[in-house]
Amino acid sequence: MSEDTAVLPVMPRLPAPGVLPGLIAAVVVFAVAAGYFYIQGARSTQALEAAQAQLASLKTKATEADKRIDSLEGQLAAAQQQLEQNSQLPLPVDITFRAGRPGSGLVARFQNLSNADLNVTVKPRHVESGETSEFNMKLPAHAVAELGQPEGWAFQTGDTLSIKGGSYQPLSLRAP
Repeated sequence: MSEDTAVLPVMPRLPAPGVLPGLIAAVVVFAVAAGYFYIQGARSTQALEAAQAQLASLKTKATEADKRIDSLEGQLAAAQQQLEQNSQLPLPVDITFRAGRPGSGLVARFQNLSNADLNVTVKPRHVESGETSEFNMKLPAHAVAELGQPEGWAFQTGDTLSIKGGSYQPLSLRAP
């Protein structure tokens, strides 16, 4: 190099005028957009977690409500059954027992106290053996019918008897 040559410091080459401010603006817009989407994502996550917690709470409440409904339906059915039983008239049949032939046990006598024929179902049970049976009987108005050994059942002291007929309240009793 010669003495008349001067060495100047090297300056970095600058982009064309107007490019740098545009580049800076783009970086700023990108940073703002990224921040916005980050905040929106955090809010969405919070909203999702809150919705999931609310859903779990609603499921628990729905399960509790279903249990309560089942309980109330059971109570309603029991109350309806009790109401039906209470609204039913007593079976208009008088039941007595008499001694049968020697060795043949007791005979049940069914007297229809109504003005209409009655169809009844009689279910006797031997208490000692647990043996049961079922008899369908037609009781003419104001008539008496019997159930004993000749009809297929010899009652013994302590045996139980239930009788149902039509829409009347059923009767249950024990042989003396």
